Amino acid sequence: MEGISINIPVYNIDVTTLVKEITRQCQFLAMPFEVNLIDDCSSLQTCKEANRSIAGGNIHYSEQSQNMGRSCTRNQLARQSAYEHLLYMDCDSKIIASDFVEKYWGMRHLPIVVGGCVFRQEPPQESQLLRWRYEMYCIRHQKDRESQAQAKIFRSCNFMIDREVLLSHPFNERLTKYGHEDTLIGIEFEKAGIAVTEINNPVLTTDIDPNDQFLAKSRNAVENLYSIYTTPALTHDITTHVTLLKALKLVEKTHTKELYRLLFSATRSIVEKNLKGNNPCIYLLQWYKLGHLITTEHEAIAKKQAHNMPAC
Repeated sequence: MEGISINIPVYNIDVTTLVKEITRQCQFLAMPFEVNLIDDCSSLQTCKEANRSIAGGNIHYSEQSQNMGRSCTRNQLARQSAYEHLLYMDCDSKIIASDFVEKYWGMRHLPIVVGGCVFRQEPPQESQLLRWRYEMYCIRHQKDRESQAQAKIFRSCNFMIDREVLLSHPFNERLTKYGHEDTLIGIEFEKAGIAVTEINNPVLTTDIDPNDQFLAKSRNAVENLYSIYTTPALTHDITTHVTLLKALKLVEKTHTKELYRLLFSATRSIVEKNLKGNNPCIYLLQWYKLGHLITTEHEAIAKKQAHNMPAC
């Protein structure tokens, strides 16, 4: 059915302001629309209560009884959507353009349109610098990729997609932890020959994780990446798309992987202190992620070998 379903997975964020603005823009355009909200077992009751208060009419709100993860929640939103076009936004988004919905609606003939996200240029408080510096680094790195005509990285913080496309190529629900859901579905789109169009229609990301929380999320992302990497059907595709796996291949090729693991083990606490501190070094984060990947692989192999040892 012609129209747009705005789908927002929610976790510990009050989305009332976001929903009011997206509703105002849709009503101004006199277009068929709905807003679907699924709370993925938030722990903050104040957020739940605020979000419950806006449910009704074409604003649909429900709560998961347990945390299902981002992939499962996004797929569930697609299945319950009534309209042909799905607009996904992260719950910590702020709309910064009065024609935000209109831009997307004008591109609805395309299968996938990505508007992107931006961060405030002013640095946040020191306890949140790690995530902010990482995002600034990613923006610079993305520009380098574009100048070298390399493949772009799909990010699901703000995009519109045909409902049938997403139902045919859903997010991988085996990934229940944080990290690389976007990488995997981006590869699926590429393999299926489905064009992803990028436009200048960003949202502002307002919620920046504290340094220690972002470091924990980074470890989860590395562990998710290793899970994907060790799935035979996905190994080649994921390796060619992820810089961290290319770095892993390099230390394997140069026979320095064990040395890297030992150095990481010796320096891990010092590096973590920097990354959780008030002046985190983004290059140490890259060092840390590769070290955690190598350690995760080493521990998985050791566990497998111990399991296969014959009993005495």
